Amino acid sequence: MSIQNIYVRSPSLRPPYRGDTSDDTGSEVPVPKLGHILRLTDDVGILQHARYLVPDRCHGYCTDDNARALMAMLLARSLLSETEVIDHLTVRFLSFLQHALNDKTGRFRNFMSYDRRWLEATGSEDSHGRNAGSNRRSAIGGLQSL
Repeated sequence: MSIQNIYVRSPSLRPPYRGDTSDDTGSEVPVPKLGHILRLTDDVGILQHARYLVPDRCHGYCTDDNARALMAMLLARSLLSETEVIDHLTVRFLSFLQHALNDKTGRFRNFMSYDRRWLEATGSEDSHGRNAGSNRRSAIGGLQSL
C-alpha cells in the first residue's frame, strides 16, 4: 500500500501542510507560542519538569517529552512562516532521540539525569512507541529541507 493510500484511509496520519490553519472540525488553529518550550530546552533537549516558568533540573530529561516536543515543532513548522528557531529546536529534539537509542538492545532509553547519565538501559513500551511515532512523523513530514 502506498503512503498516499494510507492518507486516504487514515486522514489523521497525513502530515500538516504549511498554511493549513484549520483542524479536522474546520476550526481555526491558534498560532503556537514557543516561549515555554524555549525556556525548558537547553543544549541537551527539553527538560522533563518546570516549577511554573522555571525549568526544574532535579528531574532531568525524558525521551517521551523530547518526542512530544519534536511533534509540537513539526506542527508549529506547518503553521508559522518563520521557522529558523523551530528548525533549531527540531534538530535538538531529534538529536536527543537519536542518542536515546541503546544500540545494544535496539530499544530507546527514557530517563536521563541532568548530568547526562542514562538512568536505565531500556525505557518503557510507551516511550519506545512515542519515539518511533515522532520519528515516523519526522520522516513523513519532509524534514530533508532542514
